[in-house]
Amino acid sequence: MSLGLFLGEGLLVAKIDERLAAAKAAGGNFAVFVLDLDKFKSINDSFNHETGDAALLQFSQVMVQLVGERGVVCRMGGDEFEIGLDDTDGDAAHRFAYDVQQALRRALQQSVAKVRPVFTVSIGIACYPGEGDEIDVLSHRADEAMYAAKAAGSDAIRSWRQLDASRAA
Repeated sequence: MSLGLFLGEGLLVAKIDERLAAAKAAGGNFAVFVLDLDKFKSINDSFNHETGDAALLQFSQVMVQLVGERGVVCRMGGDEFEIGLDDTDGDAAHRFAYDVQQALRRALQQSVAKVRPVFTVSIGIACYPGEGDEIDVLSHRADEAMYAAKAAGSDAIRSWRQLDASRAA
């Protein structure tokens, strides 16, 4: 099981920063993901906060299982999470984000809970070295990409590379 979700946010971000430093030292790749559950407020409003908490826990378990030992999962607050993933370039980051969405769909379909809210996730990506070399920059860019994914209609994946290219065009 990866580190995460059990340590304070500051400690988790420090763990992501440590992994980024290791990628820099090794001349490797590193990806930062910002994930936000789509229309999560409606789960709390339509069901209740207990159901919302169960949905957050289920999503957390999906992420921790997919990340394993190769990264760190942080809950940043509310329904927003950040992941730092070792040895991951832009193409691998998109595949991983897609895998997160698919694993969430499977987990929701297989759920044995009495109340099963359906929800999706929007994901933003920024990768080292091409899109930043500091955790603050990568996190900010992944966050911008996540908001672009939400603006695209939710349940979407966007990378900083896509946003940067569209701004240059």
